[in-house]
Amino acid sequence: MEEPVRELKGFQRVTLSPGQSKQVDFTLGFDELSHYNLQMEQAVEPCSCLVWIGGSSEAEQGANFQITP
Repeated sequence: MEEPVRELKGFQRVTLSPGQSKQVDFTLGFDELSHYNLQMEQAVEPCSCLVWIGGSSEAEQGANFQITP
C-alpha cells in the first residue's frame, strides 16, 4: 500500500501581524508517525520525513527530519 504524499497530522492556528514571527512547538509521536507495515502491524520505521508548514495543503515551507533505528 502506498502512503499519501501529504497528510494532516497536527496543527495549531497562529495569527500573526505583518512582520511578526512566533515560535510554535508541537510533538509528533507514535500515532502521528506510524503506519501499517506488510504484516499489518502499526509501526514506525526508519525514514526521512518532510514536515510542511503553512496555511494549506499546498504549503511550500518545510523542514526535514530522520527517523533512525
